[in-house]
Amino acid sequence: MTSTYIDSGIATADRFLPRLFVADEVRSATVTATSGTPAPVKNLTTYSAWTPSAFPATVTADFGSSKSFDYVAAYLKSASGNYDLEYWNGSAWVAIGTTLSRTTPGCILWLFPSKSAAKIRITCSSASDVAVIKCGASTQIPVGIPVGYEPALFNPNEKLGNAISVTGQILGTQVESQRIDETLNFDLIDPDWINNTYMPIRLLIREVGVFFAWNPADFSSHVIYGAVVGDPKASYSQVDCMRLQLKMEGPKHVL
Repeated sequence: MTSTYIDSGIATADRFLPRLFVADEVRSATVTATSGTPAPVKNLTTYSAWTPSAFPATVTADFGSSKSFDYVAAYLKSASGNYDLEYWNGSAWVAIGTTLSRTTPGCILWLFPSKSAAKIRITCSSASDVAVIKCGASTQIPVGIPVGYEPALFNPNEKLGNAISVTGQILGTQVESQRIDETLNFDLIDPDWINNTYMPIRLLIREVGVFFAWNPADFSSHVIYGAVVGDPKASYSQVDCMRLQLKMEGPKHVL
C-alpha cells in the first residue's frame, strides 16, 4: 500500500506540477469521533493530536453545508495500519480512492477531481496520533520545480550531539533536534496568476498549516506538512514574469 492516492482523473501533465494544499474546510467544521478527542485536528499545530482508544476509529468533519474540495490530507505524529476516506453523498457514505497505509510519522494524502459534500470521514484501523486534517481546493503551481531545489524529505534538518570523554572517546550520541525546512522558489509565473490565485491563499497561510507535494507523479510519497515562516515574496524576475518565494518549517517526517 501507499501513503498517497492520486485519482486517475488527474491529468498526467498536472501530476508533475507542484501543489500547495492551503484551503481548509475542516478548521470551521464540526468534528466528532468514535473515541478520543478530535478537536486538535482542526488546528495548524502538531504538538497535540486526536488519539483514539478503540479501533477501527473514525473521525468525521461536518461542514454544515456542501463544500467543494479536491483533496484531503492528514499529518500523523504516529501511525500504524490503514486509513480510509469517505464522503457523504446525501444518503450514504461513499469511498474516495483507495486505502492508504503508513507506519511512520508523516503525511497521507488523497487527491482527486473536485467533489462537493457536506461531510467527510477518515477511518483508521489501529493506533494513531492524528495531529492535523485538512480538506479543500488545492493550489497547483503553474510552473515546475527549478534546478537546485532541495526536497525536505531527502534533506531533513537533523542536529546530532555526541558525548565525548576527556580523551576524545565517543561515549554516546543522540538527536538534539529534528525537523524539516522547505525553501520554495518558483519562477516565470504569469503576474495574473499571482494576483488572482496566489494573493487569496497568501492571506490564508498566515492562519493555517500547509501541505506541499513537489512532484506527485514521480515522488507521490513526498508530501510534507508545515507552517510558512518569514515573509513570502512575489517579485518580478523578468518584464512579464514573476518569482514566488516562501519557506516552510515542519515536524519530523519519515519516508
